[in-house]
Amino acid sequence: MTTYSLGDIIDSIENTLGAAASLNASQSYDELTEAIMDPPTLQVYPEEGGASEYSETDRITLGRKSDGKKHSVKTYIVNVDLLAKQRANIGEDMKILVDCIDEIEDILDTQECPWFDNDNIMSFQWDPWRRVVFAYSNVDYVGARFSLTVRCGREA
Repeated sequence: MTTYSLGDIIDSIENTLGAAASLNASQSYDELTEAIMDPPTLQVYPEEGGASEYSETDRITLGRKSDGKKHSVKTYIVNVDLLAKQRANIGEDMKILVDCIDEIEDILDTQECPWFDNDNIMSFQWDPWRRVVFAYSNVDYVGARFSLTVRCGREA
């Protein structure tokens, strides 16, 4: 495995999920804007991470018997916010939201190695999405939040 950055991981997730046909825009952590110009919009950013699943430290070091190299493995929580539509008519709002959720879930369900086209992502899982009304620049948007747990590794 090669050296990676958290930004690379987030960009890989945003590039993959941002391909959903219903989306008009997607934004990675360094592209977030103060206003949503053209929903449905996807926003991908880090929530927490850097800790190993298997120890109480911020990283785990594993020895490899085959070549003696060590690997550093970290776990990150990445939020994927789907801002589907400005709140107006609950039926229309929910229709757009559900269509977008279906597309995002289809992309997640059909992922193959390398996950999100990134060799440093060792595994991932996602929690059940949650419906959210996002207040963004004094405007309410109906949406959903997906929370992905991503395990990443590299040779130390």
